[in-house]
Amino acid sequence: MADHIQKVGHGSVAHLAERYQVTPETIRRDLSYLEKQGLVSRVHGGAVSHTANAEQETSYWHNEHSHSDEKLAIAQAAVTLLPADNASILIDAGTTTAAFAEALLAAHNSQRWTVVTNSLPAGATLASGGMSGVNLIGGTIKAYTQAVVGEQASEAISNLRADYCFIGTNGISSGHGLSTPDPAEASVKRAMVRNSNTCVLLCDSSKFDEDYLVTFAQLDDIDVIVTDAGLSEEHIQLLQAHNIKVLIP
Repeated sequence: MADHIQKVGHGSVAHLAERYQVTPETIRRDLSYLEKQGLVSRVHGGAVSHTANAEQETSYWHNEHSHSDEKLAIAQAAVTLLPADNASILIDAGTTTAAFAEALLAAHNSQRWTVVTNSLPAGATLASGGMSGVNLIGGTIKAYTQAVVGEQASEAISNLRADYCFIGTNGISSGHGLSTPDPAEASVKRAMVRNSNTCVLLCDSSKFDEDYLVTFAQLDDIDVIVTDAGLSEEHIQLLQAHNIKVLIP
């Protein structure tokens, strides 16, 4: 079982029980044993390999230079969605949302925007640029993505109610919605989506038809998607069928 999970990166209790023709209770006991041996990590409904997230997630510094022109255009267009007066804003971790923070700082004038983020780069950009009202969520720092995650981070966001959230995703598809490899990051993203009035997804077209381990939102949870001109007409129609406003710079 450990070899199978290491190979595919993850396994649900239901799938493993069917694969090995045993009861779910047996699978849960076996997964607990494998976790104690340091071979897997338990997550809700199953387990993931210790190497799965590192293999599926490239580093923040690598992602920063991937589709950089598209991310800059997406970030600048996303800022235009904000009102000229007061607004409370949640900013997710990621390179596209970090670009959004830079665009937000450049656009900031007399607006009284209150920002809460779990992104170290976004928080540092806004605070060092002199923007007031910037709040960094506490928790565990992920070196790969420069995101602050964990129960403390998710709980803090769950106690808020923001006007907007600006989030990124590793993948988006009609079958599984928005997904990411890491359960801890998914938990924070899910909290941001649930605790904002308007959810804006910042996502270049390369993320479409991609699925990862953990779904953190469905298409119906998204109000606006800001993407690039590479998005197909088929995908645009899919998004519009879910009442999502599509903004392409």
